[in-house]
Amino acid sequence: MIGSSVDINSRGRGIRGQRGGRGRGEVEGLRGLRERSLSKERSRRWRPSEFGLAEGAREWDGHGKSARGQGNRGGRGRGRGREDVENLGEMCNKISEVMKERLESVVGNTKEELQTNMRAGMNLLVDAVEEVMGKHLDRVKAVEETMSRISESLRQESSGRREMEKRTEVKLAEVEGRFQDVRAEVGKENSERRNVEKRTEVRLAELEDKVQDVWTEVGKENSERRDMEKKTGEIIAEIENKVKEVRAVVDKIRIGESVKEMEAKVRRSMCMVKVNNIDTGLITDNKATIVRMVLGEVRKRTRTEETEQVNRILRRTRVVVLGKRTERREYRGRTECTVPILFECQDKKDAQELDRILKTAGYFPTFHWPSESMDFIRKIREEVMKMGATEQNSYVRIRPEVREGSILLRADVKPKTGGRFVMKGIWVCPPLHRMLWGVVEGLYTPQAVGKG
Repeated sequence: MIGSSVDINSRGRGIRGQRGGRGRGEVEGLRGLRERSLSKERSRRWRPSEFGLAEGAREWDGHGKSARGQGNRGGRGRGRGREDVENLGEMCNKISEVMKERLESVVGNTKEELQTNMRAGMNLLVDAVEEVMGKHLDRVKAVEETMSRISESLRQESSGRREMEKRTEVKLAEVEGRFQDVRAEVGKENSERRNVEKRTEVRLAELEDKVQDVWTEVGKENSERRDMEKKTGEIIAEIENKVKEVRAVVDKIRIGESVKEMEAKVRRSMCMVKVNNIDTGLITDNKATIVRMVLGEVRKRTRTEETEQVNRILRRTRVVVLGKRTERREYRGRTECTVPILFECQDKKDAQELDRILKTAGYFPTFHWPSESMDFIRKIREEVMKMGATEQNSYVRIRPEVREGSILLRADVKPKTGGRFVMKGIWVCPPLHRMLWGVVEGLYTPQAVGKG
């Protein structure tokens, strides 16, 4: 490689040419050899980081080989130190060969020329060797600095570790002392606890004996109490049966009395006639005026042969205005001013006669039920509907009826297409007090059911 840098032709020309030309050619050849060698060394220069901690310090054997990289030929720094040493020796050998060739080629030169050429060649050789050795010394210095830093770091770590171990030993000594104190206290507490447990066992044994005695007494008392409770239960059962009997009698009496009260109210209603469509001819809230207009209207529309009878009945009848005032309404193409009117007759016979006369006069009298019985009347109507009658195809009429001195409620049904009223069922009169309705069994069940 170095030998190829020497120009053989120029050497020949130096021999055959001028004497001074041969010396300059040899010097130029040595200079070119030195520059190429230095360029090669620069391209192979090691980085300082290769001696740092990141890549790890390399150990070299006596032949310049890496102890860690002998088996790793493909590594980054494979045999680099040996290669540098071999390159330096090879360069010296090459330089020696070139020098030898140049010496052989300058045979016949003068002594001064030989000395000048030799001096120049030696200077070049010395410069090249110094530069190469300087670079190697720099690398060695870098390695030494890296090793110094590593040694300092290891020293500091060792010092810190020793201090930590010392502190740890002190801490362990303190913990061990505390552990011994705790062990002593636990031993003392265990001794005291065993004494307490022993005393507790003795006390528990005494308590168990007392509890057993108490249980024996309680068992005896429970047996006596059960016998007493049994006798008491029998007495209470007898009392309850008697109370039930008395209550049944009382309820029967109360129900009977309340039913009689309701029957009295219904009997009184049977002496009343209610009319909703009497035309007074004016709008007013004066009750006296309304009564006067109603009586005049009834007398005017009564037939002549019934005038005396109507006057007799009305003289003994109390007229009650059920509304606050007369109201205007349209009926069969004409305007009427009406208000519900209740005629309270002296007896049932007068009520029946007045009902017939009012129907003949074109009015529509109805029955006026007591307010306490209205819920029961609605319930009877619901029961009749369950028997097949409907609001769309039937008229339902419910009226009181006297049978064997008792008031019964009779429900009749008449088809809207025509025909006559047919009985559907008969119910007993309910108690006057609503709270007793739940006590009566079968209150909403009809006593009799009609056919057809």
